[in-house]
Amino acid sequence: MTLGRILAATALASGLALATSAGAVGGKKEEARIHFEQGVVLYEEGQYEQAAIAFARAYELKPSFKLLYNIGQAESELKHYARALEAFTRYLAEGGKKVPKDRVGEVKSEIERLNALVGLIIIECPVAGAKVLLDNEAKGETPLAYPIFVDIGKHEVVVKQGQDELLREVVRVAGGQRVTLEVEGAETTSTGAGTEPGVEEEDGDEGGRVWTWVALGVGGAAGIAGAAIGGAAMSKRSTLEDSCQGNHCPPGKQGEADTIETMNLTADVLFGVAAAGIVTGVILFFVEPDDESDTEVAVTPAFTGNGAGLAVGGRF
Repeated sequence: MTLGRILAATALASGLALATSAGAVGGKKEEARIHFEQGVVLYEEGQYEQAAIAFARAYELKPSFKLLYNIGQAESELKHYARALEAFTRYLAEGGKKVPKDRVGEVKSEIERLNALVGLIIIECPVAGAKVLLDNEAKGETPLAYPIFVDIGKHEVVVKQGQDELLREVVRVAGGQRVTLEVEGAETTSTGAGTEPGVEEEDGDEGGRVWTWVALGVGGAAGIAGAAIGGAAMSKRSTLEDSCQGNHCPPGKQGEADTIETMNLTADVLFGVAAAGIVTGVILFFVEPDDESDTEVAVTPAFTGNGAGLAVGGRF
């Protein structure tokens, strides 16, 4: 079956699913369906930026983990690696056991590939509910449910509590680099000119094995993020169990249970990435040249610009 037919079938199935759902189809559901179908057509025509916007709008109107896969594909085609990585990570986390097993393997392989192409920003903030903005785009409130993935380059991070600016930093992030920004309390103010925490001058004898350290850095960052999210999930689970008697929990606690499940799955994904990064780093240590040369060792899955490897699919 050609990609066009797959996309057409996907759009048709999505429309039928919405049309047969309980209640009359209308309002946000109908608008979401329209944006999704537009996104499918745009993706098929190679208009990836417009497709990504359409899929994102459909997700905003009717959140469905399946749309995150489509968003990840469109962003990956645009070489917006950080956005693609975030979408694929959330796809596995929010989809949980609903994600087909064969799709899980494909997405995890893509996550491993993308991890070497993006950096990671960790926000350590003692203030709960502070707004975090990355390059003027809202990323959520502290503590963040997901790490901030960023493309290679310069980025501005702002943390605000109400009208008070707790932190403003401009950082340059390399592929596989983990940058930690600490908010020291409500009195922390802008530091003015951008700084580059975590960036150190390279010694002259460290020119070789670049990708070895990138892989190990990605593995270490993913492991730390996984441990943090997993620890938070365990704390939440303990609190939830204290309010339950046996298998009976008060009404309204199901949302907390779902949140805990999502956090556990996110931690599992990050631990898997950590293990892959460390193993790749060990392999590269022995095969990557130790001098400065143009030779590169490709040990990650190939991904072409025409969509080969992963294709837009799933039902809305």
